[in-house]
Amino acid sequence: MRELYGGGVTESLHRTHVTRDAHKRQPLAAYLTGETKVVHGHFHYEEIAEVKQAHDAKVICWLRDPVERVISNYHFFENGLTDPARNKKNYELNKHRKHESLLTYATMPEKNNVMSKLLTGIDLADIFFIGFTEDYENDLSRLSNLLGWPEVTPAHLNTRRAPEGPTEEVTAEVRAEIARLNAGDVALYRRALELKENAR
Repeated sequence: MRELYGGGVTESLHRTHVTRDAHKRQPLAAYLTGETKVVHGHFHYEEIAEVKQAHDAKVICWLRDPVERVISNYHFFENGLTDPARNKKNYELNKHRKHESLLTYATMPEKNNVMSKLLTGIDLADIFFIGFTEDYENDLSRLSNLLGWPEVTPAHLNTRRAPEGPTEEVTAEVRAEIARLNAGDVALYRRALELKENAR
């Protein structure tokens, strides 16, 4: 995006930047200028709905296999507890969870069906483009074709280290339980794959 649109791309916005509650954080509109062409980051759809409607903006999102997403988030959480300098505040809040198992982590309600929560308010069929991280390069090429971009080199900026030290084996039973806990995301992910297949 930066290669193509330069200064028209916002900074990468996260949950700490944007909320519908203007008393706590800035609304998304505060980050937009007359030059803005691309807004990107991690949002609840409801936080960008007004901007989408006002500008007829194209919504692009990337999904990940729900079970793999939970496992990946768990490893990211684990790494944060072995590297306190990465986020000292988060470390202090969670250091008592240092030896928490994957399944204990996965049963926390806020860790489940995250994609469904983020996409509340928009039907998958109304999203301009859905990419899948498991097929990143092919899907980026598909997006490039849709938007008439020149050939772009896929960027792999989010290459995190594997957790240090031994980690528990993720058994078929644990995977099945994570899938059960994320049934909403599993259904959403399957429907998105069907839409992709039907668009071919």
